[in-house]
Amino acid sequence: MKGGVLNSGCVEHMLEVRPGVKLHFAVWRGDGPVVVLESGGGEDLAQWGQIPQDLHSATGLTVVAYSRAGFGESDLPDTDYNMEEEVQWLMSGLRQLQLDRGLVLVGHSFGGWLIRLIVHEHPERVAGLVFVDAFSHELVERVGVEAIDQMSNAASAEAIPESERTKQQRAVIRMMKGGVGAQFELMKGTSFPQAIPYRVITCGVTDWLGPGGEIWRLVHEELACRTTHGKLLVAEGARHMIPAEAPDVILQAVKEVL
Repeated sequence: MKGGVLNSGCVEHMLEVRPGVKLHFAVWRGDGPVVVLESGGGEDLAQWGQIPQDLHSATGLTVVAYSRAGFGESDLPDTDYNMEEEVQWLMSGLRQLQLDRGLVLVGHSFGGWLIRLIVHEHPERVAGLVFVDAFSHELVERVGVEAIDQMSNAASAEAIPESERTKQQRAVIRMMKGGVGAQFELMKGTSFPQAIPYRVITCGVTDWLGPGGEIWRLVHEELACRTTHGKLLVAEGARHMIPAEAPDVILQAVKEVL
């Protein structure tokens, strides 16, 4: 396996998580729990910017950022998108790194949905959760599958001639093909952990959502109250891209969970 340096203290890995498919991992090795950063939909590990290094420096913990299949330097599979398979691939990579226990999962937007699936399927491996302006099936229930599909950026990618699409655009189309309905049905069947500490970060500015902003905030408030181990944090002045606009709130949330 060939490694490289992303920045100070980081080692990169291209790990085969199924035959012919490799994912790109960046690891800052430390002690204690393992912080895993799950990017938003259509994003790769670069979305986190300086956050992994800052988390590692501030806590001394191991921090892992990675790019899901098709994004960044990770391979784009020729199979249909499957959320459960995505989780299996992540866990395969973490096992290869011997970093698959004591996980503090940090998920932005669509990544927040994925970390709920991870903790549902592997509760014994998770020590904490941080939802960063997270997408959820509770939101889909209130807004409706059709409305969510209309908000998807897959339509703009599909309008581009196939021969001219970038790898990222093809990955977005793969992820959203068929709409959000199947993913919604899967996630409705998941359970929420009762004893794991977690924080819910919500954006301070919701005008980017139009009239849906109140629903977005309400869903996050309800998620923060699901158990006595949750708490809501508002990223004041930030819109949806909290990793870029309010990274300090993410560091605060991880420290609180720890």
